[in-house]
Amino acid sequence: SAQPQVGAQPQIGAQPQVGASQKIDEVALARIQKYLNSITTLSAKFIQTTSQGGFSEGTLILDRPGKMKIAYAPPTPFEIYADGTWLIYVDYELKEVNQLPLSATPAAILLSKEISFGDKYAVAVLRERKGTYRLHLKEIGEEGSGTLILMFGKEPLSLRGWAVIDAQQVRTSITLIKPELNAIIDPKKLIFIPPSWEVPGNSE
Repeated sequence: SAQPQVGAQPQIGAQPQVGASQKIDEVALARIQKYLNSITTLSAKFIQTTSQGGFSEGTLILDRPGKMKIAYAPPTPFEIYADGTWLIYVDYELKEVNQLPLSATPAAILLSKEISFGDKYAVAVLRERKGTYRLHLKEIGEEGSGTLILMFGKEPLSLRGWAVIDAQQVRTSITLIKPELNAIIDPKKLIFIPPSWEVPGNSE
């Protein structure tokens, strides 16, 4: 199975062509940054699509700073966890658990204690169109590696999803369905418990 890419790959995409004179609406950008920092928890169902025709769905729980769980619905056999330090992939089909430093993934910006554009990510483009914003970000120091796109409704300001374009130019888009913000979340739901086949001493 192909590994899912819900904002979780270390290479975050292809940079759109932007002219040097691109002007950013600083007022809108400040509004977006303040809005993102107001989000302490988020839970939602989501739909994931890729430019290669892939489709999957599932549920997402985010608890800032640092914590996240993504559970894909069958037949996609994946779960993804963030524990503040690591981003952990669980593949139930291949019976594998892999992890990456959370700081090396696009998910890091949404899970940061303080979201600050111009800190780790530079704003490449902020597009306003038909009542929406699309914010294109690229990692500072890794400007050739790619773009993370955050998508918002404008009035009221609301996070609708995001997209990642990897080094192979594959775009993975996440659309959030009726996200619930700042509700109390049971922290136990976000704890990664190693599967029985991952625990030393257990047989297959």
